[in-house]
Amino acid sequence: MKIRLLQTKKLCTAAVIFGLTWLASPLFAQVKVGDNPTTINANSMLEVESTSKGLLLPRLPLTQTTNPAPLNAHVAGMTVYNTATANDVVPGFYYNDGTKWVATAGETNYTYTFGGGAPTGSCTDGQLYTDTLETSPTFGQQYVCNGGSWVSYVAPNRTAWYLRNTTNDAGGNKVAWIYRTGYVEARNNDGLKHTRITPDGGIKLFRDPGANAGVTNGYIDFSNSTSDTYPMRIAMRSDAALGDLAFTIQDHSGVRMAVTQAGLVGIGTGVTAPNSRLQVAGITRVTPAGALTGSMILGTSNEDGVELNPAGTLAVQRSSVGANLYLTKVIGGGDALNWQIFNRSGNTIGSISSPANNVNSVQYNTTSDIRLKENIGKTRYGLADLLKIRVADYNYKIDEKKNRLTGFLAQDLYKIFPNAVTVGGKDPKTEPWLVDYGKVTPLIVKAVQEQQALIEQLQAQVAELKSKNASLTAELSGKTLSREEVASLRSLLKNASGNNASSTAIGK
Repeated sequence: MKIRLLQTKKLCTAAVIFGLTWLASPLFAQVKVGDNPTTINANSMLEVESTSKGLLLPRLPLTQTTNPAPLNAHVAGMTVYNTATANDVVPGFYYNDGTKWVATAGETNYTYTFGGGAPTGSCTDGQLYTDTLETSPTFGQQYVCNGGSWVSYVAPNRTAWYLRNTTNDAGGNKVAWIYRTGYVEARNNDGLKHTRITPDGGIKLFRDPGANAGVTNGYIDFSNSTSDTYPMRIAMRSDAALGDLAFTIQDHSGVRMAVTQAGLVGIGTGVTAPNSRLQVAGITRVTPAGALTGSMILGTSNEDGVELNPAGTLAVQRSSVGANLYLTKVIGGGDALNWQIFNRSGNTIGSISSPANNVNSVQYNTTSDIRLKENIGKTRYGLADLLKIRVADYNYKIDEKKNRLTGFLAQDLYKIFPNAVTVGGKDPKTEPWLVDYGKVTPLIVKAVQEQQALIEQLQAQVAELKSKNASLTAELSGKTLSREEVASLRSLLKNASGNNASSTAIGK
């Protein structure tokens, strides 16, 4: 005998099903309830088939997983739908393992929400709320919506965590160290954000760029405060610098450092994507530890070190004996070397080099290519200007030993030959007048040229006088001169002797 239930009454409760099974069991090995009564699965003792109706199990209020109530005792295999929220049970399906009730659906039936502080107002059944505000008195507490109201949620004793070095369920034990096999993931409701801890030692932080208003992808915040503020953040950027790893403040308004996927590093406020291997926005210093005072450029810093300024200056301060800057090359002899090249607007204006024919010397060069010059003419400066320049002995005020030096005075030289002088400012310590002694060389050369021309002119005159004197002597040889002729000859010889003395002095 096989049973088919066609009644429209609600007979599909567990009691009816199990009752029919009990009545039929003495006579029949299999029971089919519902549609197609003549067809039954060979492996089933009881089969329920319907395309429009379901199986309704007993609905009853459990009180606690360790308490069998409202049953009289724990019965392994017993399955019910719990309607109550109490202690560690919430509405849902439970089965009994012989010692306790076990939730079959677990927490995945819930909709998870997060907020700051305890929840208020009405809610929808199935919501599980967590207080994530660190300063809240209920921080970490969870609440479940039951009947449109929030009630405290008590986690079940059965968890996905194990006690350390065991395979024992951690349950409600929050004191001992716990772990789990497999990865751990916290996921947002929209599925566009999640954090995953992988069993191989990795952490994955994911935020879909389309869900973050173009700010940051996965990030880590750091704080030294108990308040809910995180002054520093490491994040993958999802704005114009997509994919950059940025060290920034929490709201991402100021990037402190960025590392691109190509391995380029940028340091400083305002860095977006560096266009060189290392880009620093701001002054870069290499100094001993401690606060820096004074100016490294002026040599008044309290610490020695190197300063690279984005304004285009490099300062090297050293208080001890020894050079501040070393330029070295390891290269064979016989090659011309450039140690330093000076450029202005793309044009080379000078250099420091070693010539190929003298590897042990250094020469200081100023560009003087005729191809770079125009309006070339004879200089207006000469010997007369050189003779006006005052050469003085002096010592510098800063020199404690008062060593005597010989040289020009910039202000005096400027009045005569300004080409060799750089005009300073009001403060002689920071903006002194300067003299380029090398630029005086053309003036000296021009003066020597003029002096040499004068010497050659005088030497020609002396030679002429000597020739006339010889001719006159020959002419007068053997003749008797009158008193007047002798006097005239003496005067001529005296003048010639004087001119010769002047020429000889100039030649010396």
